[in-house]
Amino acid sequence: MSFKTDSGRRLYALIPELFRDRDNHQYDSSGDLLELGHQAAYLDACGVLLDSIRGTLDQRLADCFPDTPVDGGLTCQEWLLPYFANLLGVRLVSSDADSQRQEIANAMAWRKGKGTLAVVHDIVESIGGCESVIQEAWQRLAVTPRIGLLAQPAATVDFRYASRAVQTEAGDPAAMASNFNSEETTYWRQGNPGGVPCFAGSFEDVSRRTVDLRSSNWQQGHIHPRRLLVYMPPPPGFYSHEAGMEWDPALCVENAESGNWEFGDEHGLMKQITSTVTLEAGKTYRFVNVQFCCQINVPQNSRVEMLRSVVRHVVLEHDDCAVPVLKATDCLFRELHATHGLCRLEYCTVMQKLECKHLLASDSIFAGRVEGIEKPSVPLGSKPAFANCIRYSRVPTSLLGNIASRQNCTDLEPLFFSDKFRYPKIETGCGVLHPANSQKICSGAEDGGEMGAYHLKQYCLKNRAVLTKLQDYMPVGMEPVLMPDARLLCEPPVTTDTGNEGE
Repeated sequence: MSFKTDSGRRLYALIPELFRDRDNHQYDSSGDLLELGHQAAYLDACGVLLDSIRGTLDQRLADCFPDTPVDGGLTCQEWLLPYFANLLGVRLVSSDADSQRQEIANAMAWRKGKGTLAVVHDIVESIGGCESVIQEAWQRLAVTPRIGLLAQPAATVDFRYASRAVQTEAGDPAAMASNFNSEETTYWRQGNPGGVPCFAGSFEDVSRRTVDLRSSNWQQGHIHPRRLLVYMPPPPGFYSHEAGMEWDPALCVENAESGNWEFGDEHGLMKQITSTVTLEAGKTYRFVNVQFCCQINVPQNSRVEMLRSVVRHVVLEHDDCAVPVLKATDCLFRELHATHGLCRLEYCTVMQKLECKHLLASDSIFAGRVEGIEKPSVPLGSKPAFANCIRYSRVPTSLLGNIASRQNCTDLEPLFFSDKFRYPKIETGCGVLHPANSQKICSGAEDGGEMGAYHLKQYCLKNRAVLTKLQDYMPVGMEPVLMPDARLLCEPPVTTDTGNEGE
């Protein structure tokens, strides 16, 4: 046992060593401290009040500054952010506190550089939370040359050369910096801009086109003098770079208060289990921030609670329809089988198949088949013992007839960046909603956010916030277009071939 408070430890260190030696500490046979002496315990109790006072003063100081400290210290309380924004005349458009802090902290710098590409790039990275590549669409217009004026760049591509991004040195005047889904910075430039684009429609495509007069979205209306093309990598979703581990029952630790057997860290990196998991009977398990790459077998009399986890296949054998055998929040499933039980899902996505006897679901997406749900059969005028309930969710059309209570549900087909549960890791963007989805799915949750497993990550809300913010810092009439580009996840090659660098 040691001091519970920092102030108590400091006070104890200030008293003379003679009195510390006389304190009646209790030690075990190996010399480890079991219990503090009376004098140390008294000072530790005083430290509780002193630590509270110190914490209040530290928070009071942090409340004077809206931005995030570089050293990761205390930040101001979230309820103060609208007051800071009102003081500086900032229109907050972000839905999360971290992005709102960025809006307030960068307000003056963005106003000074209003209308520049540097500010656009900074807004996308600060509010969208990802890197980007910006292209001005007017520079990609095919222009007819006029006699007596300067020659225009050729619009016809040179089939002798391939145009794509290539790595270069940091000192290159044309160098741009990106991370490309890694922690290291890579410097690159456009190689052979007059050649044939290797990846048409990506940030590596700088070929000239005729004007596209259609309304702009993620796939059309890009080449126009009033468009600003913002290429962004697809959201990673639950993809993790961490190495996997084999399942071991000893990984679970019993919580003395709840009695649950828990595994995972809510604030740490996602753990990956690469082997089949068979849980013990008669226990309630709670998994937080865990990716199960294989099947989970849950025997009779066992229940599972999951938070922000990924599961390839889970089979629950418990037959309880009064208390949920599975409680899941912010989770992504490939297949879920609870043939004789009740499942309660909140902000979840089931990609392929769900089978259960009864279902309670909210703000979730069921992209595949849903089977086994029983419709209560009771005499007219009687109250059923249980009624299935689905609200603010995407469900198959065939399921709507078996649900007694359904509110604001849709049967529109969901579209994802990827639906592949590859072994041992899921793909980047697995289960993440694509911009082509209807607003009934992207904004169909009860609070106006997106349905499904990534509701907490707020990908759709961040994209809308970026577009709204850019309208305030771009010239009148200019329109930003957000374009997801998987090529931003691939590092450009190293080449020494200069090719046709001009146009």
